[in-house]
Amino acid sequence: MTRRKETKNVKVLEKLVQQKEQPSKSFVEASEEFFKHCRIKGLSPDTVKFYQKELKGLFRALIEIEVQLKDVKTLKTQDVESWVEFMLEQK
Repeated sequence: MTRRKETKNVKVLEKLVQQKEQPSKSFVEASEEFFKHCRIKGLSPDTVKFYQKELKGLFRALIEIEVQLKDVKTLKTQDVESWVEFMLEQK
């Protein structure tokens, strides 16, 4: 029974290591990867355009509130909360 747990733990650890080894992506690079995924998934062009518009607005707002966008992995909950507050102020 303990062997299964050990094997499962090793698999989880390997997965975490693989995630850490992925190269960092800027907001723009991550967005382009997301849009590619949307097209492959078969979403309508209008849906992809809507997502592009919304992410462009998010990108501009994050710049406005001075959030660093060099690596999307560094985006924190606090950054998202700051964005929400910014949007509420803008109405």
